Amino acid sequence: MVHVTRHAEEDIAAILDYLLAQDAASVAADLWQRFEVAFASLQRYPARGHVPPELLEYPDRRIRELHVGVYRLIYRYFEQDVYILFVADGRRHIQDALLERVLRFG
Repeated sequence: MVHVTRHAEEDIAAILDYLLAQDAASVAADLWQRFEVAFASLQRYPARGHVPPELLEYPDRRIRELHVGVYRLIYRYFEQDVYILFVADGRRHIQDALLERVLRFG
């Protein structure tokens, strides 16, 4: 099962709100559909992503990322449970925020 953490929900809401504020409702709807497809994919193949470069030295190899367009879905999996921890624009420098979120979750 895929679980979206509260923080990741807030990340997604902020991204979609930004797109809606830019009068890009169709882009926001398309992005939401792409996120849902990614969640379904992670449900079937939780280990499919790769370790985020910012966390290569972090010992937990169950933390992975999957790209949806320019966005990065950072998640941790436990057998068949997937927890979406962080969603961010991949063009941003996110190392500090990502590390804080990962440490807080686990």
